[in-house]
Amino acid sequence: MEAVSTGRPHVVSLRRAPSPEAPQELPELEVQRLDYRVTYATSHSSTYVPDNILMDEPENPKS
Repeated sequence: MEAVSTGRPHVVSLRRAPSPEAPQELPELEVQRLDYRVTYATSHSSTYVPDNILMDEPENPKS
């Protein structure tokens, strides 16, 4: 993915806030993250899905 220059270097970002005219579809990465959360939630006895499962190393991994 390439950064898109807006003419203002301090505004260039790969994670812009969605603009009103932007398509309302989730980027593929966000879809994968949501799928991971759902898979995690449905494969464990607890229905609680901690935010830190999106990290490489959760603070409290289940043993």
